[in-house]
Amino acid sequence: MIPSQITYFISSSKQKELVRSDFGSCGNLVRTLVLAKYNRNLFYHRMGKTSIFYSWILSGENSLKLPFSCKLGRHTHFVHNDCCHLNAASICDNFVCYPHVMIGTKNLRDNSKPTIGNNVTLGSGTVVVGGIHIGDNVNVGANTVVMKDIPDNSVVYGNPCIVMSKGKK
Repeated sequence: MIPSQITYFISSSKQKELVRSDFGSCGNLVRTLVLAKYNRNLFYHRMGKTSIFYSWILSGENSLKLPFSCKLGRHTHFVHNDCCHLNAASICDNFVCYPHVMIGTKNLRDNSKPTIGNNVTLGSGTVVVGGIHIGDNVNVGANTVVMKDIPDNSVVYGNPCIVMSKGKK
């Protein structure tokens, strides 16, 4: 636990601000790192590649994959996460992810990754693949397969995905 705290205190102000956006206070950070393994992955991602040296003391959740190449915005929240692989080009602010979500490339020849906008919620079992863009204020229903661009202010469900509503907020 101590190496994680040291990593936090010697990190840049931008990294600290991102960690505070996810965990609130330092007390919440400590409780969360001790009790919630999947949030350790988020913390280690925020701290960068140097945190790999510290993660061996307090390991993260093996079923949550969050590559360092994925750019994460503020206020990222994992709800009871299990078996998630988030290999997006970028994920913006206020992202909520439910269990069994897969984000990544479409196939081995096409290396393009999805970009995800602000205020996006991905339901359980969602699959998002290819070089697509999910707009701002989008809710994606459970077990939805997204392989095309989704406009702002939409609700999406089904396989293949159906855009249910497009409205201005």
